[in-house]
Amino acid sequence: MPFQQARGYTATEIKDLLDAARDDPEVIAMLALLLTTGLRRSELLGLAFDAIDLEAGTVSVRRAVTEVRGKAVLREIPKSKSAWRTLSIPPEVIALLRGQKSRVLELALQWGAEYSREPMFLFPGLAGVAMRPMAVTERLRQLCRRARITDVQPVHGWRHATASLLIASGIDVKTTQARLGHSTPVITLRLYADVVDERDRAAGERLAGYLAPMNKPRT
Repeated sequence: MPFQQARGYTATEIKDLLDAARDDPEVIAMLALLLTTGLRRSELLGLAFDAIDLEAGTVSVRRAVTEVRGKAVLREIPKSKSAWRTLSIPPEVIALLRGQKSRVLELALQWGAEYSREPMFLFPGLAGVAMRPMAVTERLRQLCRRARITDVQPVHGWRHATASLLIASGIDVKTTQARLGHSTPVITLRLYADVVDERDRAAGERLAGYLAPMNKPRT
């Protein structure tokens, strides 16, 4: 069976997914973060209140949640220039995260002393513990079904879309690499070479516009 390159969601699919999730504010907040930051699934679930600065409009990637034998496992991300990063988030996302934070605090109040608060996860599982990564995948898979979208990895499709849209919009590869947490721009170039090539062709065609006077017949 030939290898099939993973793809990201298209702009139309992103709109359809957001529309399908409109009645679930937690999922909307997840999708907004995934789209605007390019976070990995593990990094999204590792976000806690101490890594979010809503006044400054930033989230810091320091932890990750993986899954081992059906259980969520929290780990500190090894400190490195690429893995540890602080990302700016736009005002629209800040507003959504304020709402999510309020919901988590209300939930913690309802649970009382039984609620796990160290750390206080932005997207918690039952009683405040870390959410299982596969639980997120299943929620987003169901969302894809409602939006009738196929052939896209439910969570990773957002990360792929983020990179493709950034590069296509003119953001340089180095900035895209840093935002995604790739160790080198080479990885970004290898994964999104098709988008880079498309931009390169467009750049060449734009510069060719300066040659237009040469093609005019002399009078």
